[in-house]
Amino acid sequence: MPTTAKPVKKFHASRWAEFNHPSGWIAGEKRLFCPQSGLIFWQMKNNKQILVIGCGNLLRGDDSVGPILIRRLWELGLPEGVFCADGGTAGMDVAFQMRGKDKVIIIDACKTGEEAGSVFKVPGEELENLPPLTDIHTHNFRWDHALAFGRWLLKEDYPKDITVYLIEGENFDFGEVLTPKVRETMEKLAVRLLEDLRLEVEQNAAAAV
Repeated sequence: MPTTAKPVKKFHASRWAEFNHPSGWIAGEKRLFCPQSGLIFWQMKNNKQILVIGCGNLLRGDDSVGPILIRRLWELGLPEGVFCADGGTAGMDVAFQMRGKDKVIIIDACKTGEEAGSVFKVPGEELENLPPLTDIHTHNFRWDHALAFGRWLLKEDYPKDITVYLIEGENFDFGEVLTPKVRETMEKLAVRLLEDLRLEVEQNAAAAV
């Protein structure tokens, strides 16, 4: 429970009283008042945790679109309960960061031969057919390996809701920046994801009342 002060040690739950407000909820928070200490605690209505992971190499042109996109989300401002993580090229780190999250969104670059800047949303059912964890090492450990590894490692802590967005790249050379088409797609996807996340957080909060 996020709080604005340290909780009182050995404090019995029955001693909590709802803050004097008509609904008990103020701006998406529930305020609880401790008569003995005079402290007011804030309990967030939305306890669902959503993680957005950007995968890719910041040094290889369009391959950096995932990490750059999550930095853009940070700049725009994340809603309560939404977190970002830079998965970089370390797929195993991605697996550990997913532990206990309710929903995970992964963004990465791809190279399929389609037009640069195209976006592919990987269907959930395809995530059920993940690659086997054999004959792989850290240099070819991709997002799909991370998911397969995470499912094996995390068991019941593996997220139930996972979405993957792949952005078609054009230039993956070392030392290059995002190409114009990929940057434009990154900006649009960041805004769209943020709108969807804010709506989802609002709906979760409303459902918790």
